[in-house]
Amino acid sequence: MAYANFKKTEMYDEIGNELKKSRKAAGLSIEEVSRKLREMDTDVSPSTISRIENGQRRIDDNLLELLCKIYGADANSLVCRATDLHRISLKATGLGLSEEIFDLFSELDDDGRAFVMRMLAYMKALNRY
Repeated sequence: MAYANFKKTEMYDEIGNELKKSRKAAGLSIEEVSRKLREMDTDVSPSTISRIENGQRRIDDNLLELLCKIYGADANSLVCRATDLHRISLKATGLGLSEEIFDLFSELDDDGRAFVMRMLAYMKALNRY
């Protein structure tokens, strides 16, 4: 495996974070999402949605697709963003960067993340860290 420290449980955190961002971007509450799922013949309680968003519960592919449909998001893009964030967190940990810095980084949009990654690569090339 390319990333020896890659942990599924940490991926659940990242996928949950991305789902929460997508839900909020869609302007939906957890209760509204639960109601919409029931309308789609899928009974998922608000507490289950909360646990998924907080990385405390696994999500299967079918529910992921349904949630993304409700949010107007693409499931593949969401999982790719979550994977990228996880890889970046592993790099940050390896560089000794604090969790607080990574949390700030994870709040950036794609352009902001790309800029920071270019700067880190530049700094590494200059042997600054």
